[in-house]
Amino acid sequence: MSSDVKNQYYYQVLTDVKDYQLTFPDYVQSVSLTQNNFGNFADLSVSGKGIGYDLQMSYSSDPASSTFSGVVSRGEYSGSTVTITTSKTWSFYTKVPDGGTKIHAELKLKNSGLFSALSFVSDDSIKFGLQQALDKVGDRAKVIQQKNIGTTQLVATTPTQTTTTPSSPPITTPPSTTNIPTPTPTPISPQPTPSVTTPSPAPKLPIITLYSSSVNGMTVTIYGDAHSGSGKTLSNISFNWGDGQSSTGQFPQTHTYSQAGTYTTTATVIDSGLSSSITTNVVISTPTQQAQPPQTTQPTPPQSTVTIKTDLSNYKTGDTIVITGHVTNLNSASAVTIRIVNPSQNLVLVTQIVPSSDGSFTTTATTNGSLWQPSGTFTVIAQYGSANIMSQTTFYFTYTPTPSNPAPSNTQPSGTPIGDIDYKVSAGTYTPIPFTLSCSATVSGTFSSTAGLGDDIMIFIFDQNNLQKFTSNSYTAYYESGKVGTGSFNINLTPGTYYIVLSNLYSSFSTKNVHIQASYTCN
Repeated sequence: MSSDVKNQYYYQVLTDVKDYQLTFPDYVQSVSLTQNNFGNFADLSVSGKGIGYDLQMSYSSDPASSTFSGVVSRGEYSGSTVTITTSKTWSFYTKVPDGGTKIHAELKLKNSGLFSALSFVSDDSIKFGLQQALDKVGDRAKVIQQKNIGTTQLVATTPTQTTTTPSSPPITTPPSTTNIPTPTPTPISPQPTPSVTTPSPAPKLPIITLYSSSVNGMTVTIYGDAHSGSGKTLSNISFNWGDGQSSTGQFPQTHTYSQAGTYTTTATVIDSGLSSSITTNVVISTPTQQAQPPQTTQPTPPQSTVTIKTDLSNYKTGDTIVITGHVTNLNSASAVTIRIVNPSQNLVLVTQIVPSSDGSFTTTATTNGSLWQPSGTFTVIAQYGSANIMSQTTFYFTYTPTPSNPAPSNTQPSGTPIGDIDYKVSAGTYTPIPFTLSCSATVSGTFSSTAGLGDDIMIFIFDQNNLQKFTSNSYTAYYESGKVGTGSFNINLTPGTYYIVLSNLYSSFSTKNVHIQASYTCN
C-alpha cells in the first residue's frame, strides 16, 4: 500500500511505540516501555470487539532501511510477528512535492488461549485489520507533517508610476506683431519595471524524540533520535544533565552522576537556526537502593484471609459434616478449595465452593466410603487463592467397618487410593493435591479436563521443596504432562510428602473442570 505522507513522518510515528495510545486511541489503553540486555519491550493493554487483554511485544527499528519489527513475547498472541518497511515514492499523490510513502507489511499471526477458538477469522478480515492499523499511523503522521511543512507565497511589489507633465508658460500678446515663441516640452521620465520578490522557503523545525532511559547505579543512558525538518539524521545534540554538566554527541548518550537525586535532563538539537528540545526526569538512588522510575505508587490491596469450622467436634461413619467459613477481602480467586485428610495425612475429600458476595460459604461432607479410616483426628483445610491464604480445623472421627459396603469401582486404579475427585481450577491459578508415602512406591493415575474454551490442563508432581519453587519457574518435577486434555502417569517415588498440581496459570479466561484418579502401591 501507499500513503501521501512523507516517509520520514510515517516512519517516525510507526517506530514511536511509547505514543501508540495516541496513534491507536480506539484500541490501545496503555503502553509501558522497558529495556534490558535482551532488547526493547512494550507492555500494552489492548481492547477490541469488546474483549480486553494484555500482551508484551519486543521490537526493534532500523532507520537505515526504514524497517520496524515486532514479536509478541507474552499474551494471547504469543509468537506472532510483524515486519513493516517504508520507502519514499512519487507514485501515490503529487500533492507531496518530496514524494509519499510506500509501505510493505508482513504479519504472521499465532493464536493461543481465548483466541485459539476464533478459527473462523478469515484472511481478508486480518488484512482489513492490518490496513486499518496502517491507516491510523498515516493519519497521525499527517498531523505531524502539517505542523512541520510551511507554505511559501510569491509577493509581487508594483511601485507607483509617476508621470511629470511640464507646465505651459503664459502666452503674452505684445503690443506689436511679433512671432510667438513655442515652448520646449519637458521629457517624461522612463517608467520603473515592477519587481517580484520570492522569499526563501521557511526553514523547518528539527525533530527530536526520546525513546527511553535506563539507570544502572549512578549512570544513566538516554536513547532517542534526532532529524532535520527534511529528514536528515542529526548527530550534534547538546545534553544538559541537570547537575551542572553538559555534553555534545548523538544518541544513545551516557552520563554518570556524582550523587543521588532527581535531575531534569534536556536534549537540544539545532538545525538551520531553529532548535527543538525534549526533557526527562532521571532518578538516581543511593548505592544501597534500587533506582525507581518516576511513577505513581499504586496502593497495595488488602490481604485476604479465610476462616473455617465444623458444626461438631466428633463424628462417626455415616454422619454428615457441615463445614462453614468466611473470606475477607474477596479477590480474583473465585473459589475456596476445601480438603479433608485422615490421621495418616492421606487425602479423603477435596471440593471447591464459591463464596457469596459477603464472603461466607457452606458445604457438607458425608462420611461413607473406604477413605474414611482409620479412627482418629481428621483435619479440614481451607485455601483461598495463593498457598499462603489458608485456615484449618480438626475433628475426631470414629470409623465403623460396614460389611455391606459395595466393592470398589473397577475404574479406580489399583493400590492405596490418593483421590478420585473432580476439581474446578480457575484461570491463572493452580490446585495442589498433597499425599504422603511411607514406603517406596509406584504412583499411577489418569486425568481429563473440560472447559468452554480449550480443554487443556497441565499436571505436575512435586516434592515440598519444588512446589515452593513452582511459580518462579526454577522447579524440578517428577512428572510434567504439558498442556493436554487427557493423560496418565506411572512413576516411582521414595518415602516423603508429594503434591499432584493441577495448573491453569497460563490461561487468562477459561476455568478448567478436571477429574483425576490416583493411587500408589508400595514396591
